[in-house]
Amino acid sequence: MTKTTTWLAALALATTAACGDDSGLIGPTPDASEEPDAPPGTNIVNVPAGDISTETTWTKDNVYVLKGYVFFTGGTLTIEAGTTIKGDNGSALTITKDAKLIAEGTATAPIVFTSSAEVPEAGDWGGLVLLGKASINVAGGVEDIDGFPSSYGDRIVFGGGATPDDDHDCGTLKYVRVEYAGFELSPGSELNGITLGGCGRQTTVDYIQSHMGLDDGVEIFGDTVDIRHVVITQP
Repeated sequence: MTKTTTWLAALALATTAACGDDSGLIGPTPDASEEPDAPPGTNIVNVPAGDISTETTWTKDNVYVLKGYVFFTGGTLTIEAGTTIKGDNGSALTITKDAKLIAEGTATAPIVFTSSAEVPEAGDWGGLVLLGKASINVAGGVEDIDGFPSSYGDRIVFGGGATPDDDHDCGTLKYVRVEYAGFELSPGSELNGITLGGCGRQTTVDYIQSHMGLDDGVEIFGDTVDIRHVVITQP
């Protein structure tokens, strides 16, 4: 029997088919057939909107459901290979410049961010955002990431200001797929499948896929990170 639990966090505001090869990525045609939320015996863990600042690990025996805008404002979020994260309408996962994400899947067990809808569509949820402290080409060296309103404050600021760190480490994205993202926050203002802002050279982004997004598949703002093996797909 599937068990649903709620993952508690300190709140500061109210708010997976392979191509046939071993890449861990999928082809351009999505499988929109209804599937159970999780395999029998797998927990569904609800992640409420808000701020998280503690060392955290998400494991492949759970399916994590983002219930709103989740901001990691400190510590490291580690996600095991083979883990699925689903986003409700009006949700997104943001790793701020004071936190780090270690999401390292494998070719046979990618990490998948997808929609929580039974029949998913582009724009169902926001997407994945990583922010860092590297140089950016704006006056003052800091800026709010595209998509969020300025009311989110320091949670959405990227860039190192007057003392940038071009070796800053936002973490690791490897064998990661993001699907059905690009939720429209306001008219003409959407999030992307994967958004990078000010991530430095120590960040690893390799073997990633953005699939069926409503806005850009991957959008990069001022990073010094070396990005390799990127696939953006849409039928």
